[in-house]
Amino acid sequence: MHFGSGRYAVLRDPAGWLNVNPVRGIVNTTASLDRESHYVHDNKYTALFVATDNGNPPATGTGTLIIYLEDYNDNAPYVVPSVARVCEDAHDINVAIVGGRDKDLPPNGAPFKIELGKQLELDNTWRVTRVNSTHSQIMLLHSLKKANYLLPLLITDSGVPSMSNITEVKVQVCECKKNKMLCSSAQSQQWSLALLGTVLLVITAACECHADATHARYTLNISHHNASECSSSNRRGTAVTDLSVCSKLYTPHVILLVQLLIIC
Repeated sequence: MHFGSGRYAVLRDPAGWLNVNPVRGIVNTTASLDRESHYVHDNKYTALFVATDNGNPPATGTGTLIIYLEDYNDNAPYVVPSVARVCEDAHDINVAIVGGRDKDLPPNGAPFKIELGKQLELDNTWRVTRVNSTHSQIMLLHSLKKANYLLPLLITDSGVPSMSNITEVKVQVCECKKNKMLCSSAQSQQWSLALLGTVLLVITAACECHADATHARYTLNISHHNASECSSSNRRGTAVTDLSVCSKLYTPHVILLVQLLIIC
């Protein structure tokens, strides 16, 4: 691509994701492009460039680059609200209606599947029933003493592959008198079983996306791929003419999770 003689510069790049070769006018990416960023509007990221020729006096012109970012399932869903209250002597077993939230667009978001966590004996006390494609009902099967209880809920989105997340909902079983709820401020009781002093080490190797930005051109469509595709197709030294960016895959090389599980 020939741009003639002159100099090129970035005039406006809100997120700092791009740069331009001052002589050749080739636009490169300097960071991963995130569709969920507040700099992206209607899935479009807009940048402005300026070109100046060698005339006397020099003439300038500007050009707008609009990058369309496709969605992919890179955000885990979560449950809201995070707190629910119920009277300890309530005859109504319906505790609360909870809903799913997801930053991804359909079909990578709703409908959601919300269910109890995998801890033992949860289903002896709690039940979760589907209300619609985004909400579910928490039900209490028998009365509980006044206290705070952490109820783990597993929520799964509809992406392919799907993403799941465990959200803990604090259920406050309160003493109710004269239309007032007196709730415990004590530490929540954990609905889980574990071994005292057990340390779980989870080491996850992360996939680093290598995209050789020096070959990136003016590109109007950014596609996202999973980590394995990124690793195999975007090696350094490979020309990336369509700028297939593995967005938000810039993760640490090794994630070390140390979790101390304690019997409640």
